Amino acid sequence: QKVLSQMAAVLPDAAIAIRGGICRTTGIAPAPIHLEDVDLELQFPPATMRIDLRCRSNWWASLHLSGTLQPETLEGQLQLALDQFKPRAIDHLFPPMPLQWDIHTVNIKTAMNLTGVGRVSGTLQAYIPSLLLRNGTNDVPVKNIRLNTQLAYSADGLRVDLENMQAEQPSLSLRGQATINPKIPLFEIELTGRHLTIGPLRKIVMTLAGGDETVAGIFAVLRDGKVPWIRYNTRGSRAEDMGVFRNMRIKGSVENGRLFIPGAELNLTNVHGSADIAEGILEGTNLRAAYGQTKGSDGRLWLDLDQDDEVPFFLEIDVDADLAPLPALLQQWVDDRTFKEEMGRIRDVDGSAEGVLVIDGRKDTLDVTVNVSQCRFDAAYDRLPSRLSVAEGMVQYTNDRIQVIQMNGNLDTTHITGLTAHVAFGDTALIRVDNAAAHIDIHQIAPWLASYDMLDALPFSFQSEDGWLKLSRLEMEGPLMNPSRWAFTTQGTVSRLGIISPDLPGPAEIESARFIASADKLDIPEARLLMTDADLSFNETRLLFKDDKPVAAAMTLNGSLG
Repeated sequence: QKVLSQMAAVLPDAAIAIRGGICRTTGIAPAPIHLEDVDLELQFPPATMRIDLRCRSNWWASLHLSGTLQPETLEGQLQLALDQFKPRAIDHLFPPMPLQWDIHTVNIKTAMNLTGVGRVSGTLQAYIPSLLLRNGTNDVPVKNIRLNTQLAYSADGLRVDLENMQAEQPSLSLRGQATINPKIPLFEIELTGRHLTIGPLRKIVMTLAGGDETVAGIFAVLRDGKVPWIRYNTRGSRAEDMGVFRNMRIKGSVENGRLFIPGAELNLTNVHGSADIAEGILEGTNLRAAYGQTKGSDGRLWLDLDQDDEVPFFLEIDVDADLAPLPALLQQWVDDRTFKEEMGRIRDVDGSAEGVLVIDGRKDTLDVTVNVSQCRFDAAYDRLPSRLSVAEGMVQYTNDRIQVIQMNGNLDTTHITGLTAHVAFGDTALIRVDNAAAHIDIHQIAPWLASYDMLDALPFSFQSEDGWLKLSRLEMEGPLMNPSRWAFTTQGTVSRLGIISPDLPGPAEIESARFIASADKLDIPEARLLMTDADLSFNETRLLFKDDKPVAAAMTLNGSLG
């Protein structure tokens, strides 16, 4: 300011003009400046100095600087147009950094308003045909970058408003602002982006961040997709605070994304929803996603990304599930030996279910909760005599308990209705049936019951091709793996049941009977028994058992022999 004032005083109303000038400098490393075709007009009126400078250089293709300036107050306007400027010429002005950038040329247009000492505002436009970012062995090319900014500098600091930034390959569209206020102090950057693609964006951010584990963790979770909009904010009292992950806030939405949930080892596709990252925590809401043929909706996801090792998470989502992969997933998620073994016995699952899945990975082990409101499926379970087909029912699962409610299904020709039961896992897995009814094909079920020694207490054996057992009620409980110790109460009817007993003169058929049974007692209010030459009616029959053996019997018998 002092120099300009003295020149204006010494040279009032003077004008300086240079045409076709050349200026060569020496001693400037690493690249001296050579100016050619210099056209300069400089006027010193009493109040305002005018300048117009045009030239070519080994640092740029063309430069045009023009404007007015008041020497006494440094108020005025300046415009600069710089075509094909070569940033490599000023690389030496910047300290070495892990992140390197390579720009061959850049076009710059700027207009500045000076309103006194220390106050500048203006606009800056730039076009970068090609940018190559390098960090170690990683590099990312960015093509055709265009940006428009507003700048304001004063004693309160610097503010940069990025009105628009567009790029191709990858496609980028950003707006935002940066604020530096040393008085508060405050350092803040906020960017808003639209129509971004995670794949290319992931590569750029990973290159910018170098080996930052937190950034790597974010993109290990969020792997691909489209981002209709995103807002990024970071702030702190020092410039380096802006690089602290817990000071960053990111909000946005995702479409057609891919999401990986560590811990649960879930690869989700076709992800849609909103995400908010603050203080190192990612929260996703209104999530829709797919896992194979399973569809999820109205989901909520919580992830602590600012962890060195494991990533704590919580997922709750409504599912319309394809049940085929479920046994394998539950084996993976649930840390219970008995449960894993039983899931391993289930195969060839085909069907669907609707309900809510909750996976809580905030502890050392996963807590899994499944609440199925309705299901329909077929499966082979090697503890059952034939393939299980479930037509309807509800299922609830937590880490130590699985429960079925009002389940209806078939085991081939055997029909089960209203089954409400649960299995509690632990050191000794326990089963409890609260209620069930069944229409049982004895020819199908009897060999299976015998394989578990569940018929040893009966004083006869079955020999039936078309006998039926109808249970109107069944209650039962005991160790899952030891059927002989199950306590039960049941009642129903039996028809056309063929039996063989050493206490009978030959094969017989229970034409019909009503019964009430438990582990230690069998009551038969009425029954009809047919043999070759006999037709017998039993009334008020009672058999008592101890240690799975009959110890007493009483009955009333009527009928005809021979």
